Amino acid sequence: MKIERENDIDEIHFSFRIQELNVNKQKKIVEYLKNRSNKIEIQPSEEYKNLVITIDNEVDSQIIIELNEKFKNLKKIDITIGVISSYDHGGFTLPAYIFDIAKKTNCPIQFSWFT
Repeated sequence: MKIERENDIDEIHFSFRIQELNVNKQKKIVEYLKNRSNKIEIQPSEEYKNLVITIDNEVDSQIIIELNEKFKNLKKIDITIGVISSYDHGGFTLPAYIFDIAKKTNCPIQFSWFT
């Protein structure tokens, strides 16, 4: 998501993160996601035992909700929002589908700010 500001443009990136995954479960989740959509961006890390899924739209959010229902025992999940901005005051509204994921998966939302 991009927000035009007075002198610059802010970039906001949304991702769903799953932590503490063993290699086998990580591979199953990646396979499941690839079968659901060839457009979804997935960043697996065997070293850190996590998986980061980019959320670009409502379709991605529905796939993530279904993923959480299918793999019920995901231990540590969250939504991470990365904000890149040179603007030090102002705000933005999160898309409704981000709140939908948080409610339906019962996961926290975390923010990271970069200038």
